[in-house]
Amino acid sequence: MDRWKESCDHKNKMENGSDLIINKTKKKFLRKAWALYKEGVLYQKNLEKNDKSVEQLKRTLQERNLRRVFNSWAAYRFQFQEAKKCSQRVFTNMDTWMKKRAFMKWRDQGNVKMVQMFQEEQNQLTDNMMNLEHEVGDLTKKVADKSARND
Repeated sequence: MDRWKESCDHKNKMENGSDLIINKTKKKFLRKAWALYKEGVLYQKNLEKNDKSVEQLKRTLQERNLRRVFNSWAAYRFQFQEAKKCSQRVFTNMDTWMKKRAFMKWRDQGNVKMVQMFQEEQNQLTDNMMNLEHEVGDLTKKVADKSARND
């Protein structure tokens, strides 16, 4: 019986040792499993964080593009308005200048016509005066001839 007791004790020791080893490996596997779980959770969190940052980057890039488009459109509109103002100034000034020039030409032409009218009238008066002088001269000659006959 002693032998049997010794063999039972020995088997118990071996079983206890194997239990100890099993427990140690079990703890080791549990630690590894826990570490893997934590890594998976961190990986998922990083993926979510990356997804959020990607979304944020996309939104930021889209806002920048929209801002660029709006600024370029605003700059084009501003340039167009400036060009329109300048062209209106040019055309208005040109129109004003052309009106002034046309008025000056009309006025000058009017003056020329007026001068021509005065010259024509003066020429007519001169012609009339010359005709009248001739008539008066002819009359004075007749009167002189008559008076010469009377003498």
